[in-house]
Amino acid sequence: MSMDDFQVLGSCGEGSFASVWKVKRRSDGQTYAIKKVNTSKMNRKEIQDTLNEIRFLASIRHPRIVGFYEVFQVQEDQAICMVLEFCAHGDLAQEVDKHRKAKTWFPEPRLWRYLAQVLEALKVLHERGIVHRDVKTANCFLGEGDTVKLGDMNVSKRMKDGALLQTQTGTPYYMSPEIWANQPYGPPSDIWSLGVLLYELAALRKPFTASSFPELRRKVTAGAFPPLKAQRYSADLARALAL
Repeated sequence: MSMDDFQVLGSCGEGSFASVWKVKRRSDGQTYAIKKVNTSKMNRKEIQDTLNEIRFLASIRHPRIVGFYEVFQVQEDQAICMVLEFCAHGDLAQEVDKHRKAKTWFPEPRLWRYLAQVLEALKVLHERGIVHRDVKTANCFLGEGDTVKLGDMNVSKRMKDGALLQTQTGTPYYMSPEIWANQPYGPPSDIWSLGVLLYELAALRKPFTASSFPELRRKVTAGAFPPLKAQRYSADLARALAL
């Protein structure tokens, strides 16, 4: 298999080492996403993270996790290409941005639905001893029927024999207090990140913001964040965020 087997329909985004493309496979006319990872400038750990992502995605089939189909190499570009499920409706970070610009709010039933669906995805990972380690709005993709699928497992890690993890990794705004404190952590760290995600959906802003890493660390470890406006959402949602 090679890129010649696909017609590129457009770009879905680009990061430091990877680009994602909307493609149509010539053999069956189906639409997919190809995540093309350029390994030429990656160190050994970064390449290992990519291989781990492939292993995890290939081992899991679940409607709440972005589907993985195939992988192939492009030798001339020193690239690894993953053929993934295409989520046509973007991600939750884009939805937050749309609501913020339009000065509108997510309906509360939708927030509960998104919460339940991401929890379902995390349950699947945690039952397999896998900690996602980067749960955030940009990694929750929207499928058909307003469903959410968790993706981007580049920094995910399996706990060996149940041993807690040590490496400080993730997106700072969503990282749990134990990660900030360089303490051992496990699946509850993902649940913290999910709480940050839920707050962001409800408030259209992150609960913890700062102009420096030390300040952000202090705010996260203190666990102090602005409360939701009482008239906008129910007391049940406010209590869920306060847990």
